[in-house]
Amino acid sequence: LDEPTAHLDLIHRVRTVRLLRDHAHGNARAVLFSTHDLRMALRHCDRLLITRCDGSIWNGTPAQAIDSGVIATEFSGEGLRFDLEAGDLLPE
Repeated sequence: LDEPTAHLDLIHRVRTVRLLRDHAHGNARAVLFSTHDLRMALRHCDRLLITRCDGSIWNGTPAQAIDSGVIATEFSGEGLRFDLEAGDLLPE
């Protein structure tokens, strides 16, 4: 799915992602979708594929992405930094 939550309000974004996750878990299926919503992906996805700045693809769980520093490295900058305690991108 390409950006399935792009034009939805917050409540419907969360409902959609939960519906997709529940469908995948309940039916032993994988659901692959692209999103620019990093917070949503970190909170609701089982695994992440992250296109890195050098063009390579990183693959792992949200916890691994945070713990390994991939999130901090790839998404910090331009006035943002990843705050490990908050588990979120924050303004610098």
